[in-house]
Amino acid sequence: MDRFIEETEATFKEAYRNATRSNQDSFFQQSLLACALAETDDDGFFTANDVVEPYSAIMKGKKRIAHFEKHLRRFSSEEGGNILIKRGGDRQQTFRFADPMMQPYVIIRGIQSKMIDDTAKAMILKREQGEFPL
Repeated sequence: MDRFIEETEATFKEAYRNATRSNQDSFFQQSLLACALAETDDDGFFTANDVVEPYSAIMKGKKRIAHFEKHLRRFSSEEGGNILIKRGGDRQQTFRFADPMMQPYVIIRGIQSKMIDDTAKAMILKREQGEFPL
């Protein structure tokens, strides 16, 4: 089990690094985190419009799709490590993480790097928690 966790972590770390690597300040990490925080459908897919609100919150200012649209294309290409799967045509594109476990990994990285403040972290943790019947 420990070996599996170590190998899995190394795989996620490498995929994350490949997706967000840049020689300049490109905001790839912030864009990928916004994707991880975006509302999804039942199959885990989200649209660029779903990314606007979390991206704006992370960047601490109102942003538009144009601010991260190229990042979505990059993340769903070889250059970005195909970390996202893209579905649909030019006007109706939806995206999801190729590996569903990458989404919580990206959120954890966002918390560790302080891109998610304590208020947002509390909302994220509360949002998904249900109650166990006793």
